[in-house]
Amino acid sequence: MTKKAASNTGEQLKVGGESSSGMEEEKFVAQLQALIESEKGPAVTAARLEYERHLVNAWKYSEFQQVLHLAAVAGVMEPLASYLESAKPLTQEDRRAHAGFIRSLEKQKPGRPRGRPTNDFYEAQRNAAYLVRLGQQSWRAANNHQRVPARVTKKLISDAIAVASSAWPTVKISVEDVGRLVSKKQ
Repeated sequence: MTKKAASNTGEQLKVGGESSSGMEEEKFVAQLQALIESEKGPAVTAARLEYERHLVNAWKYSEFQQVLHLAAVAGVMEPLASYLESAKPLTQEDRRAHAGFIRSLEKQKPGRPRGRPTNDFYEAQRNAAYLVRLGQQSWRAANNHQRVPARVTKKLISDAIAVASSAWPTVKISVEDVGRLVSKKQ
């Protein structure tokens, strides 16, 4: 049975039957392809061809699309502003792309994005804890004591955070995190 015959007769697929030979499997595949073509029709084929054309010609977009891409990816807004100020026309596709870009700007929230803290965050904490441990070691050597009083440790932590904050101004270091790292390493 050909694909055309299967789609013209409206014959349904026989699913669940036992196929004892390769001939029946080929028949099943032919019936399946015929059903897919009859269900989807030429619209799917046209959409697929449009998609492939789009992939091949992606670099051949209009000047506006290229400027918009530069603004969206690299964050360079001046060429986009210059294009919009000019008298150059915008196609309907350009207008849709521009509207989508503006909507994406609206969704961006201020502040650090969700997720894991940056490596700078951990590095600043580790360095502050290291400075505290060095301060404790020098206090022990100067005072001949095994344990460092809590008030001295708190003062060392605040001083270490001040030093680390000057090295990493964008990172907020908490006293609790540095205290936890100091007590963990001893």
